[in-house]
Amino acid sequence: MSNDDGSRRAPSQEGRRPDEEAGPCIESGSETSVKFVLAAVIIFLILHRVILAGWRGFDPDELQHMHGGFSIAYGQTPYVDYFEHHTPWFAGSASLLIYVL
Repeated sequence: MSNDDGSRRAPSQEGRRPDEEAGPCIESGSETSVKFVLAAVIIFLILHRVILAGWRGFDPDELQHMHGGFSIAYGQTPYVDYFEHHTPWFAGSASLLIYVL
């Protein structure tokens, strides 16, 4: 963009407060859609588990992965703050769901 003196500068941000960021803004409707998607995922997982319960028994690792997810969600570090003999990938992904709930 050329200015009156012929120099090239970025467009000014007049009317914008200094504490406002120039990044994209999140619409309030997207929060509702995130909650809807999370609810749909949780319902799907519960139904999936009910269907599998007929021919697949309880696996103790499921509880251990959920404990790892809970621990990560609340700020603990695997292998430092609690013992874990699995890789933390599943617990790390579960921690997001646990933190949101």
